[in-house]
This record gives sequence, C-alpha cells and structure tokens, in this order.
Amino acid sequence: MILGTAEDSVKRNPKETNNMAKQPKTTSEHLISIYGYITGLKREVSSIKNNHLKHLHQDIEGLHTKVDRILYAILGGLGATILTLIGLFT
Repeated sequence: MILGTAEDSVKRNPKETNNMAKQPKTTSEHLISIYGYITGLKREVSSIKNNHLKHLHQDIEGLHTKVDRILYAILGGLGATILTLIGLFT
C-alpha cells in the first residue's frame, strides 16, 4: 500500500475525511448525539468553574497583597517626605 503525498491530502474533499465517530442518520440519533455533546460541554464548564477559577482567585489574592504592600510603602515614603519638608520650613 502506498501512502498519499502531501499534495494528495490537499486535494481531498473535506467531507471525505474519516472521523472515528459514526454519523447519525435519524432524528433520534441526531438528538442523542447533541445531548451527548451538551453533556460533555457541561462537564468542561464545570471543570473550568471548579478548578481554574479557584486557582485564578488565589492568584488575584496574591497580587492584591503585593499591590497593598507597594501602596503602603509609597504612602509611608510620601508621609515621611511631607514631614521632612514641614520640619525644614518651620
């Protein structure tokens, strides 16, 4: 058996691609297929909600504390500068 070249794969009709899934023929088979697809999407959304969003929330909390530290350092330096200037001019 001779395997096709890259040119052969470009010339193929996209409808001729062989998917491993069996194509539904009746309306009930289409509905069952759609129901399975929706169930898979629900699982993926649930996984994203329960796993990735928790990690994202933890990362945001970590950034929040870092920003707070920087803000307090800036405010402390500003306050010290103001007190120094007030001391110089009085």
